Amino acid sequence: MKQTFIRADNSLVEHDVPWDQSVKVMHLPVLPLPGFLDPKFPPDPSAEGIEVSAMDTLTMGLGEGETVREHTSVGIQFQDRMDIWSFVQMLAKIAHGYQVAVHGAFPIEQSPLVPIILGKRWDARNWIGCTEQDPLPSDRQCLHLLQDVPLTGGDGSSASMIRIKLFADYPSPTYALAARLQA
Repeated sequence: MKQTFIRADNSLVEHDVPWDQSVKVMHLPVLPLPGFLDPKFPPDPSAEGIEVSAMDTLTMGLGEGETVREHTSVGIQFQDRMDIWSFVQMLAKIAHGYQVAVHGAFPIEQSPLVPIILGKRWDARNWIGCTEQDPLPSDRQCLHLLQDVPLTGGDGSSASMIRIKLFADYPSPTYALAARLQA
C-alpha cells in the first residue's frame, strides 16, 4: 500500500508498505443536529442537502507510531475523497432496515428516509444528523451500535428515531435519523 510520509523538514516521501503494517484511516462526517430534533431549526421542506460540520478521522494500524518512525518521518499524509450523499444514503438504509427489522413493515409514506435512499428527496438535513447529547457509548465489544428511540410530539404526533454509532470501539459520532413519522 502506497503511503505518503512527512519528514521533519515538511518534505513528503512515498513508500510501499505491506498492508498489515500500513496505517488505514476512516473518515466519518460529523453532521449538525437534524431539523426534526432541533427547535431552533425545525424541518424546512425547502431545505436541500446535508451540512458537514467536521470530520472525525479514525486511524487503524497506527500503533505507537512504529510505521512513521521506521520511515524516519514525523507523520503520514492522507488525501481522500468522500461522497457525503452516498454516506447519508447508507445511514438511511441502515436506519430504515433496522426500523423494519424491529417493528415490521409500515406504510412507506411514513418514512422520510426511503425517498432520500431512492434519490427522490433532498432534504436530508431535516431527518439525518448527529446528536451530541446522550451519544451512544464508545468502548463496547461490538463493531456498531443501533438504538430505536420512540419520540412523541406535543401535538400527539410520534416518530421513531434510530441512532447509529459506527465503529463503536472508537470515539465516533452518533447519528440520529427519523425513521418513521406518524401524525
